[in-house]
Amino acid sequence: MRAAARLAAALALPALLLAGCEAMPGGAPEAGPAPGPLPPAALAALLPMDAAGFQRGQTLPLAHGEPGQEVAYATRGLPAAAATVQIRAPSGDPVPDGPDSPAAATAFNRLVQEALRPEPQRRLREVARFVLPETAPALRCAETEGRYGRERVRGLVCAGGLRGNVVSLRLATPQSEPPPADPRAFAAAIATALRRP
Repeated sequence: MRAAARLAAALALPALLLAGCEAMPGGAPEAGPAPGPLPPAALAALLPMDAAGFQRGQTLPLAHGEPGQEVAYATRGLPAAAATVQIRAPSGDPVPDGPDSPAAATAFNRLVQEALRPEPQRRLREVARFVLPETAPALRCAETEGRYGRERVRGLVCAGGLRGNVVSLRLATPQSEPPPADPRAFAAAIATALRRP
């Protein structure tokens, strides 16, 4: 009987220790529902100071009085890559998470059209479409490449629903070896940061 009690206590000890660690700050996160909607300013506050080598810059309201925030990012050194993350409040109900809602699809299509529209100094073409992060898509993205003046450039545009808002990003980088940044890693880092509770 005494041996059985010791065995039961020995088997229970790891479970008790794990439960204690989960209750402590910094312990294992509790399983639960996905984080709920946030206003654009609160969501922008979740954006990291560093995302895949990009340093966070200034946060501004969206242009033309639209409800939302725009956050600038750039890499250090030369050649440099630059990006903007825009968080737009929905005009009605919260936007569902992911790239497939009508609001997210509209934002994505607008970004692609703007990126591919020829301008005197810019000629770009789309080279790939995909979703990020691959395991739990939040953003639909398109990669572009072409020229801006004499400079060969690569670009990335993405849009999706996150925490009730439409999140979009634009990124431009010179084509160089080694590249100044990994655009896909940046987009995935932004999506992951905005999904955290």
